[in-house]
Amino acid sequence: MTKYRGEAGRAPNLDPAPVFFPTEEEFQDTLKYIEKIRPLVEPYGICRVVPPKSWRPPCSLKDNAGETVRFSTRVQKIHKLQVREPTTSSHGKKSRPKVSKILTFTPQAAQQQEFFGFEPGPSFTIKEFEAYADELKEKYFQAGEEGDTSRLDPSVEQIEREFWRIVERPSEQIEARLLRLCYHLCLTPDFQVLYGADIETNVFKSGFPKLATVANKQATPYETSGWNLNNIARLKGSVLEFEADEISGVVVPWLYVGMCFSSFCWHVEDHHLYSVNYMHWGSPKIWYGVPGFAASKLEAAMKKRLPALFKEQPDLLHKLVTQLSPSILAEEGVPVYKVVQNTGEFVITFPRAYHAGFNCGFNCAEAVNVAPVNWLPHGQSAVETYKEQHRKTSISHDKLLLASVKQELAEVSASVTHRQILASALKARLNLESSRRAAVNDLRAQTMDVNFDSSAERECCVCSYDLHLSAAACQCSPDLYSCLDHVKSFCSCTPEKKLILYRHELSELEEFLRELEGRPLPPLKFKIHGPRPELNRQLVDPSSGLESSRSWEAACGEVLNPAPGKGLMVVEPRSGGGPRVARVIRPSKAFSPNIELVRTGRLVLKPGWHTKHAILPAGFRTRVQFYDYLDLPQACYYMSEILDCADGKPLFKVSMEGRPHEKIVCSSIDFCWQSVQEKVNSRIKQLRESGKANLPPLRPPESLKGLEMFGFTVPSVVKVRSLALLSFSLTWRGNSLFQAVETLDPRHSCVEYWMERKTNDLWS
Repeated sequence: MTKYRGEAGRAPNLDPAPVFFPTEEEFQDTLKYIEKIRPLVEPYGICRVVPPKSWRPPCSLKDNAGETVRFSTRVQKIHKLQVREPTTSSHGKKSRPKVSKILTFTPQAAQQQEFFGFEPGPSFTIKEFEAYADELKEKYFQAGEEGDTSRLDPSVEQIEREFWRIVERPSEQIEARLLRLCYHLCLTPDFQVLYGADIETNVFKSGFPKLATVANKQATPYETSGWNLNNIARLKGSVLEFEADEISGVVVPWLYVGMCFSSFCWHVEDHHLYSVNYMHWGSPKIWYGVPGFAASKLEAAMKKRLPALFKEQPDLLHKLVTQLSPSILAEEGVPVYKVVQNTGEFVITFPRAYHAGFNCGFNCAEAVNVAPVNWLPHGQSAVETYKEQHRKTSISHDKLLLASVKQELAEVSASVTHRQILASALKARLNLESSRRAAVNDLRAQTMDVNFDSSAERECCVCSYDLHLSAAACQCSPDLYSCLDHVKSFCSCTPEKKLILYRHELSELEEFLRELEGRPLPPLKFKIHGPRPELNRQLVDPSSGLESSRSWEAACGEVLNPAPGKGLMVVEPRSGGGPRVARVIRPSKAFSPNIELVRTGRLVLKPGWHTKHAILPAGFRTRVQFYDYLDLPQACYYMSEILDCADGKPLFKVSMEGRPHEKIVCSSIDFCWQSVQEKVNSRIKQLRESGKANLPPLRPPESLKGLEMFGFTVPSVVKVRSLALLSFSLTWRGNSLFQAVETLDPRHSCVEYWMERKTNDLWS
């Protein structure tokens, strides 16, 4: 029986990845520093960051928790990580279970999937595991023959050579006597080690201090540090700051408690995110990294060298159970770089950078993901790849992208670089969405409910694609949805039964893009059906005399309030300069539309974004039914929105739902809806001339007030109070009551509005 033979193995001959030593000043801004080193690291995919000597955070895992709290382990058969027979070869031919379109599995199917993996191991406290790991390492690297108690303290290089000897040449008999000295789990000739991996810190404990929840307790610098892994994922400037869920391993760190030879196999981070790993204490951890641009090369090399395993499991790389020596990858032309991480050091992996490695002895590390804005194109590439592979997602990429865009547009002093990256990412996503919607433009479409995915992520029942931006539904399956690419394949129903749901019209996404790019608004174009003879009419108060008349163009942006009981006088010029004939249009009885709040929007504390009458949130959106000027006397839904213009002033938009090209955008909240009434009037006159009956009455455009039609005079849109006070009927569509506009300004920053509100006591 052989023993440890360090000289028999070969250590990969690799160039080191870059190492950085930030100054205390550079270390203050985490994401800024990562952005600074990014051009230097991307060619390697991985780097090591050594904090300033003054940065030594206390580790809470070394207190009583290390002696009492237990964690689970995994059993790793190191000698089978690279060289092993496919399951079909060792157990006879098996067929993979068929996966249904809604991705459900039966117990029978689960039993058929007997692929190689890591089995559950015993649980330990940190103190127990440290003692176990130290004993295993000491026994394995015993210097002499059996019975010789002399010890060998192996170097990192010796451990590395021995690790790859076990992985690459498992046919050699592995030292078994140490296994008989350890736990009953290891009483086999297989070389097994244990790894405490993916330990949830919200269940176990983080090694970093967390912000105190005790009132009036001042936070320490380590509790608020951007390098504290409890904080880094949601730092300002990280796209993950908009992730509301506590996703373990993504925004909530995982702990890793390792022993000698315990390994993490080749993989990329979910959604190709950045990862940040910190070593709290213990023996070194050896990392191997491949830059993101060479990811496809690594995948091809592994499939070439391990064809039988990939034939059996095409998604083998997603399972994190397979190693391939960096020496072999280098022979295949894959650039591989090496990092040796020590206590108190960070290792950062970059988007789509494959990485693997192992531990040189007992250690305790912690890791989490982060997503600077420059990650967005990598994230988009990841979700499109997942779509092709029918792989589930961990986060909603579209939700994070749109939240980042809206936040950037709300910033008073926005970063030019961030805007450029966001504009590029949004443009790419808009192009994809445009082509996909064009392919289903024969189906009915309507705006998605604001709470469509608020309680749970919605995904395509065919390919698992995220449905935050758009989805397809069918009457046959009320609880199932598909992406736009699979709308015609997820069921066999006729198109009449299917419906497209979208969160934003393409025109709205285009407005976001225009604002990000800083392009000026295009000239306003109003498509008027038929002649528009009333354009040159003049509107006057009949008691004021013709001398005080004002042209339509001058009055279109104002609110005209005739005296009670009076009508508006429409003065029609006569051809040939003859006398003008005046007729009075009496106001119709009170108009009470049903205003539906779709989105509250965000508060903008800039001039023009609030008046004494209303707070005007950017992104505010309501829905109302009104006459369809393209199909009178039918009604249709109109969307009223407030957009954030590039010059920092609000723009008001009214558009037809399902017909986004029928829109009016201008700087006057009144003019939008007055123009709609103009179009309705024009169409009524055309139809009357053709002899059509049962048409709605003509109404003066000024009878529609912008604040009213947008919903700013509806108490329950502005502030939630007793429904008895409502002068309009409001349909909530599942909106939470806290979505009223006034809740956006809890500090009463819109002083003019709040003073007027207090004076008038509108809600008493």
